[in-house]
Amino acid sequence: MNNNYKKLIIVAGICFAVGVSYYGWHREWFAFRTPLWPSTAPSRPSTYTKYRATLFAWRNQQWVKEFSEILRSEYEAENAKILLQTLFNFLHEEKILAKKVTVECVMAEITGQELIVCLDKNLFSKQIATYDKIMVMNGILKTLKENDITRPLIRFLVNHQPMNDAHLDFSIAWPLEGFA
Repeated sequence: MNNNYKKLIIVAGICFAVGVSYYGWHREWFAFRTPLWPSTAPSRPSTYTKYRATLFAWRNQQWVKEFSEILRSEYEAENAKILLQTLFNFLHEEKILAKKVTVECVMAEITGQELIVCLDKNLFSKQIATYDKIMVMNGILKTLKENDITRPLIRFLVNHQPMNDAHLDFSIAWPLEGFA
């Protein structure tokens, strides 16, 4: 075999090995730890404290105020998730909501304006009157506001899609002040 062919095969093999290594590193198949690439320290776990939350519900043409002990963290989205799940459990126990609703996740939008709440199912059955739906939503918003959730807009999703309702528009975010 000619000497030029040997050099060409060696250069092609080196280029192939470097290319595969770079591709693997870029796809995070393996990681290098050197002083040039400092490793990130694991994030500090959230600390929780007990908090007496105020829950609001519209029942028998008046506001009902309930208190519940919940855990509170330093993250607003996590606080909203715990608070909303407690509220939905309360509303289900009081038979204000017919279905047991689970909060899948709560995300804080990066601009600081919206809190995105994702649920596992729609809050309302088809038999609920529009006025009762509005009052349930006002109770949710009032509960969030009373418990120091500061984002001015709340968006509700079901399975990561806008909540679908024949009477209320969930394609837009709801103001924390409510409508009543």
